[in-house]
Amino acid sequence: LDFSAGMLAEARRNVRAPNVELVEHDVQRPWPVESGAVEVVVGNLVLEHVRDLAPVMAECARVVRGGGQLYLCELHPYRQLLGGQAQFTDPRTRETVHVPAFRHSVSEYVTTALAAGFALRDLGEWLEAGAAATDPPRLLSLLFDRVDRAAHPPG
Repeated sequence: LDFSAGMLAEARRNVRAPNVELVEHDVQRPWPVESGAVEVVVGNLVLEHVRDLAPVMAECARVVRGGGQLYLCELHPYRQLLGGQAQFTDPRTRETVHVPAFRHSVSEYVTTALAAGFALRDLGEWLEAGAAATDPPRLLSLLFDRVDRAAHPPG
C-alpha cells in the first residue's frame, strides 16, 4: 500500500513476483485487506510520514493473522534530530522537495505496536556502510510477532 502513484510505479519496475499486489492507498485510512489475511506486513520508511501511529498499528494487527509478523524499518530518530528528512528532486523544476515527516521515538514505535497486540522480537540500529562507530545510526528496524489473542487475552 502506498498513496504515491510515483512510488508504486517504481515498485512495479522492481517487483515482479506474481504473489505481490501493489495498491494505491493511504495507510492512515482503513486498509482494503481482510482481517487476518496476511502472514507479514512490511513497512519501509513509511511511519515517519504518519503523525499518529496508533491507527496504523491497529490496522497492522487487524490484518496480520496470529503468529504472523510485522517488520518496520524507519529513518532512525537520531538522524531526524540531526535534520535528516526524506527528500527528492522535482524532475520538472529540479528543486529539492522535503517530504513532510514526524519524529517518533524508538519507545513510541515499540509501545504503540505492543498496545496493538504485537510482541517485540528484535530491534536493530543500523549504521551506513563505512560509517564510524561513533556516527548515529541511519536506520531503526523492528520485528514484532503477532500475539494470538485467544491464547493471550488482554488483562
